[in-house]
Amino acid sequence: MFKRSFILLLVCLLWIFPVSGCAGKRADADGRGSNEAAKIKTQSIQYAEEMAAGNFDGTVSAFDEVMSASLSQTQLKQAWSETIINIGAYRSVLNAEYEDMRSGCQVAVILEYEKSGLKVLFSYDLSGKIIGLWLSYSGLPKPSGELSADIAIHIGEEPYLLNGIMRLPERTKNPPVVIFVQGSGQSDYDETIGANKPFKDLADGLCQQGIASVRYNKRYYQYPETAPADITVEDEILNDIGYAIEFVKAQESLKNSRLYILGHSQGGMLAPYIASMHPEVSGIILMAGSPRGLEDIILDQSAAVIEAMEDKTDAEKERMLKNVQDEVNRIKALAPDARGAPILGIPVSYWLSLKRIDTVKISQSLTIPMLILQGGQDFQVSPEKDFKLWQDGLSGKENVTFRLYDGLNHLFMPSNGKKDISEYNIKSNVDKQVTEDISGWILELERLYSE
Repeated sequence: MFKRSFILLLVCLLWIFPVSGCAGKRADADGRGSNEAAKIKTQSIQYAEEMAAGNFDGTVSAFDEVMSASLSQTQLKQAWSETIINIGAYRSVLNAEYEDMRSGCQVAVILEYEKSGLKVLFSYDLSGKIIGLWLSYSGLPKPSGELSADIAIHIGEEPYLLNGIMRLPERTKNPPVVIFVQGSGQSDYDETIGANKPFKDLADGLCQQGIASVRYNKRYYQYPETAPADITVEDEILNDIGYAIEFVKAQESLKNSRLYILGHSQGGMLAPYIASMHPEVSGIILMAGSPRGLEDIILDQSAAVIEAMEDKTDAEKERMLKNVQDEVNRIKALAPDARGAPILGIPVSYWLSLKRIDTVKISQSLTIPMLILQGGQDFQVSPEKDFKLWQDGLSGKENVTFRLYDGLNHLFMPSNGKKDISEYNIKSNVDKQVTEDISGWILELERLYSE
């Protein structure tokens, strides 16, 4: 059976569903004393520094019984190694923040690595035992003097206000506005992956063409401790899209603006459904979004990774792939009322929520404009399978435009030719032609809508 961390890396982002029962709503302070809070904060920094140095003894020894049964030291060490493999050398502790919770407290420690920050989030019970541990990437401080035209915003409602960024082009009245939707796993509003920030690149390029944008953290990136055990795609993504649309409609500067949805990877898979649920949407952009199920994507990615393993025999590879195929078959066979243990590290409730969305059928029913983009060197979403399925399934629909970019990877950046996530560690930018095509498509629609 594959370890959960291995599957996570296949989809390129960290899922951070809790490994213990400490999921619930954000809480008020429980009155923990300042001396005890300082002690736990200092201890958390020590645990994080020790793990950065390769020593996991202290952290594991502080696990409660549930954590100890769920996550061994070997598994933690492997997950840590796979998380930091592409972010360079460790440098220092950047920050640590303490917060009281109803069931204890949590401490977020930000470690600085050469190419990215690493957020280590510890969740403690009232006795000081670790009941949750999450890893996610974090941005690094901007160099002194670097200017930004970004406007800080918040999406949603208390207690789940999501940090975000709105960009408004200067001297443009009622500009079209694009809402960004990230891919699978938990990521920030820039969709930071390795050394790259594709959503920031796109927002910058669109702004230069007079197009506004809104992007925001995914809910369980910002509030990982609140992820329920029976999480759904509505919890993780779709509910907050509704809040983002309401936010745009409430802005005086965007009062008469047309709204577009840009989804990348899983966000692209969901874009048709989002449009079908929100008539305010004037058009959708699907970047590396597949019409197939997430389980099929994971199977393809697993097959590619397993085939490339030089230290495994053919028999071992066959056995490993069969394990994944068996899990995929379990997902496909799920009854609507199914319950049970997570499959491929993801709760059954989440798989069921995805199965309820018929992306192809919904796409065929849409009449709004759709722009479907695909990188020719994308090893995560296949040009041969996924892009072709879009072309076949939407053949003859005049509201659909297709673009295939030779040499670009899953992030729509130049590929280094390797079929693994190591290329995301190379600092790059979204190809200029991609941004120009998106902005040109939107501006042409604006012209047609205004006639």
